[in-house]
Amino acid sequence: EQPLDQALEAIAYAIQAATPFEVVLISICDPKTRVLQRISGVGLSLANLAELRARSQPWSAVQTLLSQEFMIGRSYFIPAEHRSIIPAELHLLTISTGESTNQDYNWHSEDLLLLPLLDIKQEPLGLISVDAPRNNLRPDRPTIETLEIFGSQAALVIESQYKVRDLRSRVNEMEEELAFARESAEKA
Repeated sequence: EQPLDQALEAIAYAIQAATPFEVVLISICDPKTRVLQRISGVGLSLANLAELRARSQPWSAVQTLLSQEFMIGRSYFIPAEHRSIIPAELHLLTISTGESTNQDYNWHSEDLLLLPLLDIKQEPLGLISVDAPRNNLRPDRPTIETLEIFGSQAALVIESQYKVRDLRSRVNEMEEELAFARESAEKA
């Protein structure tokens, strides 16, 4: 059983290796508060990763970006020209790729590619965001499909960790109840 942050970091490295994206960030969503916390990131400086981890994101703000207009498969590509729709409460870090052209097919440093991680009930488990493609191109369908395969793995890892945590909590409660029952039986 691997800790959640290590498992997600392995998935982030796999995404980086299998897709053109140099930067991969994986966040998990607290099921009670519905706030995203950035857990694993690759392709970022330690200072940038620390900055991103220091700020949580409300899921409701991310949800506003998940418009049918930007949907490709289960992912959402928000081009730089639509940057004005991004809510103020979202903290984003712009990664400069060094190149910038006005071609429709070239990646712009303010483009966003997001993959929400959802459970079977469509409740949020987390979010994968990628940036800085090595080929400097906006994602094509095969790239998005590859990302979504790893997204499914990340969702399974997160959901499994939540289930293990819940089971441990139940076991602890049952052990406490059993201990209390034993004490009561001994006193009787």
